[in-house]
Amino acid sequence: MEKITSYEQLVKIIREAMNRRGVTQVELAKGLNVRQPQINRVLNLKNSPSIDLVFNMCNYLKVGLAAACPTVSINEANAL
Repeated sequence: MEKITSYEQLVKIIREAMNRRGVTQVELAKGLNVRQPQINRVLNLKNSPSIDLVFNMCNYLKVGLAAACPTVSINEANAL
């Protein structure tokens, strides 16, 4: 499992999963109940997806969420 450190890497994993499963943008959008242009903008790096959309894309494409999300470290001084 590779560590994702950029939005570009995340999109690459999502694209690869779509290709492996033969899922089109239209099918993914329909399956997630979003519009296809939104999926297109995400896949073409035009806008960043919400965490909910990332979770739903991963779930739909059966991509392990740990593989799709970057590690986030919390500064202890800012922790609640």
